[in-house]
Amino acid sequence: MSFQDEFNSGVLEVISPSPAYYPDTSRLRITLGDPPERVRWRSKQNLDFAYLMMYSQPKAVFYDQLDDILAKPHFITTMKIAAYDRIANKQSRFVLDFCQLGFIGKMFRCVELPWLVQLFFMFYSDKPVDRLLENEIHTKVSLLATDDAACRRAKDELWVHYKPSLFQHIGTQPSLKEKLKKSGNAEHPSDRFYNTTVEVLLKIVPLSEASENMTSDGYVIIGKFDSRCIAEGVVSQKLGAFSELRLTVHSVSDNRAILSEIFIWGQEAR
Repeated sequence: MSFQDEFNSGVLEVISPSPAYYPDTSRLRITLGDPPERVRWRSKQNLDFAYLMMYSQPKAVFYDQLDDILAKPHFITTMKIAAYDRIANKQSRFVLDFCQLGFIGKMFRCVELPWLVQLFFMFYSDKPVDRLLENEIHTKVSLLATDDAACRRAKDELWVHYKPSLFQHIGTQPSLKEKLKKSGNAEHPSDRFYNTTVEVLLKIVPLSEASENMTSDGYVIIGKFDSRCIAEGVVSQKLGAFSELRLTVHSVSDNRAILSEIFIWGQEAR
């Protein structure tokens, strides 16, 4: 696929920092219990985002971070309408969040990008970029809020979540091979799926293949959430097509979990 016309018109640009831009990543302080390789990866990502924000800041009104995504139709129009509606209605906000995954789909006003750039430069090796954003929002509201409830209301005014999500992350070649997608979120780490299986209902059941993992009501178990709260499963071609997919929670929990993203790949895409 060629993008020559887009390059010639200036719609697309390719930029790359000088190697001198990056510090020595072999001596980074280990934090959050992450292995050194992940600390280096997330630190470089923070510096990459800071560089991109500095380059982009004078070029536009809004800045949005996208990376290896599948977007819903007309996503640009949807985002612009949401952003300009808040401006027209004089509603304050720091970030418009169009995706619940990490830093994807986070829209900022370009005039406010220097706040994030300074934050990333100061703490690039301490935390991943999404946690640094959470810290920035918390800092902005904590000095004004009188209690936890007021803090949450103030945070919701600055960090506005757009639903439903406009993007899904589809990268199959992550820059860090240990990078995994997990259920739950940073604010409520206990709101995850525990003791839960992933099951499918086959259109035609070949008993010799499916009987071992079949439930009493005819579903075939293809995976379950493990101790990391990650579920992966493969439907063997021998089982044929299926008509339904469900999650079965096998124990009572004091917490609740929201499943916001499901990724299904066909055999040709794996």
